[in-house]
Amino acid sequence: AAQPGGAVGEMSLPVYQNQTNPYFINTTARTYGPSGPVNSTFSQSRFSFEMMSVQNNPRLTGIILLYNAADVGGHVPVFLYYRPIANSTGEFFGTGSVFYLNGGKSGKEPAGTAYYNESQMRYYSEYTSAAVTDIVPYNLTSHTNTTAYVFELFTSNGTELAWAKIQLINPFSGSGVSDLFFTADMPLLSMFVPLMATVAAYQTFGKDRATGALASVIVRPITRRALISSRFVSNFLSVSAASGLALVATSVIFEHYLGVYIPPGALLLSFWSLLVMAGAFTGIVYLASLLLRSTGQIMGAVIGLYIVLVILWVFPVPLIPLTVSSLLIREPVGTAAYASSLAGLYFISPAGYGFLSSSLSGSVSSVPLITGGLYTASQLGITVYNVIAAGLAWICVPFVFSLLMFTRRD
Repeated sequence: AAQPGGAVGEMSLPVYQNQTNPYFINTTARTYGPSGPVNSTFSQSRFSFEMMSVQNNPRLTGIILLYNAADVGGHVPVFLYYRPIANSTGEFFGTGSVFYLNGGKSGKEPAGTAYYNESQMRYYSEYTSAAVTDIVPYNLTSHTNTTAYVFELFTSNGTELAWAKIQLINPFSGSGVSDLFFTADMPLLSMFVPLMATVAAYQTFGKDRATGALASVIVRPITRRALISSRFVSNFLSVSAASGLALVATSVIFEHYLGVYIPPGALLLSFWSLLVMAGAFTGIVYLASLLLRSTGQIMGAVIGLYIVLVILWVFPVPLIPLTVSSLLIREPVGTAAYASSLAGLYFISPAGYGFLSSSLSGSVSSVPLITGGLYTASQLGITVYNVIAAGLAWICVPFVFSLLMFTRRD
């Protein structure tokens, strides 16, 4: 093609594609340039990698070997090699297929990625290519602290076909695990621990009080104070022990799948929150059992309190706090004043202590959803001291009222 000034331009016209090569799709093009027509051959690998997540183990990453078998009959053997990357800082992680021009390697996609030959790498495995092959190199993560690797696929004569640079182990930080725990697990514990405490308190005290079974116990040489105290302590300790075991089991599961335990500070705050829930709901059921007479009344009151203080207050949506805030809080939504007022409503329900512990631990995942902005615990007016003080009040006050009523009247 003639250009202004008499120069001769270049133009490429594909003229032939060889679809019989099992490793490459070869395309021949004729290039017209200043020196005349030139034939060029472009060879694109039929093999490629994609990164994959590992089922039931999000900490690990694998690769998928893809094979474009269009117009090719049968399968061909390929060989996978690997090389650890000691310092992965600044590395590009990704995948690509090898591209050849006129028989020589011209680069990769993306261009500029470093590559090695077989002698510089370690043999991993041989594959008879299928359309899709999942590769999860577990054995590379069990004996070394290296997490980054480069994988390259070769033919039997050493021709490179594809490459992948990946982090086999996805690093999880303690703060990331803490955020995940308070987002996914703590809301469920905030629902089930009050339920356990409510059922246990009703079964061991409320039902016996309504049916008169406690009367046969009182005539024995035991004081009313000792009777209600022993039952409260047994209820409280049993639910607390179950809560502690649930937290330990959750932390072990997190370590198994993510490689990091729940941070001790987050565990302690969570355990304190669950203790508050266990003690408060046990005391509330005891108090309701002394105010009401029949099992039906007690059961109805207990269910109603659970719905209000747990389901409507915290899980799955904080309906009551949001409703109260919209009616009574006159601050603009999203401001620190609005967020602080809304966070204060979580002190009113024992089930709200999951949110309080989440805020104290520094978890930010649930704070924007609840308060309409990103704020720290101190900005919300949540401190360790007021969480402990209010928690002790929730544990002690319902039980003290129950103790006084049980010892002074019947």
